Amino acid sequence: MNLTKESLKILLVDDYIPSRNVLEESLEGDDFAIVTAENGLEAIHDLENAPFDLVITDLKMPGATGIEVLRKAREVNPDVQVIIITGYASLGTAIEAIKAGAYDYITRPFKLDEIKVVVYNACEKIRLIKENQKLMQDLNDLYGKMKRLKKKGTSTPSGKEMPLAKEIDFLDSCTNIQPVAGTTLPLTMQKRRTDKGYILVELQKLGQLRDEGVLSQDEFDRCKRKIFEKL
Repeated sequence: MNLTKESLKILLVDDYIPSRNVLEESLEGDDFAIVTAENGLEAIHDLENAPFDLVITDLKMPGATGIEVLRKAREVNPDVQVIIITGYASLGTAIEAIKAGAYDYITRPFKLDEIKVVVYNACEKIRLIKENQKLMQDLNDLYGKMKRLKKKGTSTPSGKEMPLAKEIDFLDSCTNIQPVAGTTLPLTMQKRRTDKGYILVELQKLGQLRDEGVLSQDEFDRCKRKIFEKL
């Protein structure tokens, strides 16, 4: 199951060897890079030395509990997803783990299909988070580029607005990019006209900016997708 272009890194923590081996084998056929730990202390050491996208951990283990592993995982990477494995008797603690930031919990005994569904859902959330972060970074990079070009385009001795500045104003409104004070996330969106004639003009202007080297092909494609989303 190819969830992302690159393998997601999973830390699997369980002091019960048969259970750990079965879980590892059930996920090995998918596009995952799996690291195993036999107790909580080993898991915490692994988390301190390498990044992980997903942690699957038993709740009650010697050395350090699943809750401690969860806290360390989120300390190292706030976006990490953590799945807790617990017995019926410790269901209350599992709910506490959810409140502490765990993605989900699974009670023993469990079916492999059940835990795989939870894992795949967690991985889908991870994929969406990564995509959103990449999009926000791309949009902020593009905004910075537009801001620099606009400043360059408007700095004339006569004080008159140059054509380049007008083009950047168009691109700014076309992509709906506005910075949020003190943060790179998220960006506000504005209402735009959606009649086909107006959209055609926008596409023509985008093509001109690309041909003039103001936009790269990737930036042109992203802006074009934003326009078509309005149809």
